[in-house]
Amino acid sequence: MRVVATVVVVAGAAAAVAFAFDAARFFGVKEISAADLESLLRDWKGVVIVDVREPAEFARGRIPGAVLMPLGGLPGSAAALSADADVVTYCQKGHRSKVAAKRLMSRGFGKVRNLAGGIEAWRGPVDRGAP
Repeated sequence: MRVVATVVVVAGAAAAVAFAFDAARFFGVKEISAADLESLLRDWKGVVIVDVREPAEFARGRIPGAVLMPLGGLPGSAAALSADADVVTYCQKGHRSKVAAKRLMSRGFGKVRNLAGGIEAWRGPVDRGAP
């Protein structure tokens, strides 16, 4: 999905400069919408869903099939994943998971996307309790 944003920079009272940029290219992380992820999970079971929240957050509710890899331990836990895997990261709102996606990409993972809006945007089924 291509996200285009307009940024306006104002210098003084009258001057303004506007430009558009591709957020995925600028930030280096592709995003997937909750609806697109739900469709992907229905149609293809090969995607690895990585929840980068803390264990207590994970226990309160997670996307079914997600694996817990808290952001703080990600460098070590990423070794359990194949660099060829199709990975989707998520957290509560999408900020920590964007950091996680960047870390995975810097370690050679080529197919990484971030769930836009995190689990708060997710409308599909949710598993609760201890895994």
